[in-house]
Amino acid sequence: MIHKSIIVLICLFTIKLSIANAVTMNQVPISPQVKTIDELIEEKAKLYQVSPIVMHQVIKCESQYNPNAIGDGGHSRGLVQIYDDFHPTVTHEQAFDPEFSITFLAKNLAQGNGHLWTCYRNLNIDSKAI
Repeated sequence: MIHKSIIVLICLFTIKLSIANAVTMNQVPISPQVKTIDELIEEKAKLYQVSPIVMHQVIKCESQYNPNAIGDGGHSRGLVQIYDDFHPTVTHEQAFDPEFSITFLAKNLAQGNGHLWTCYRNLNIDSKAI
């Protein structure tokens, strides 16, 4: 019994140490061939001429940079919480794809559709603001 307790404590300590040393989700490459979330935000913000700061704020508020986030009773999915009822043409796979989600957000911000996100509305700023 004592032996099992010691093993459990060692495992818990190792897990806690691993978590303490982990980098944030937005700094971890999704795969070896894919850019980090930070890099994708910078790239898409520049391409669509929107503020990367605003994009970061929306993504942090919507999903805490979790590309697998699910909200609104299972209707909002991915980094930018794409709501399936409002965007029926966006597939489940697309919604959970960080590059698609970041591009989706950047395009919508560039088109003046930031109001689609509650987190953006709470910012109360222009999507092209720096």
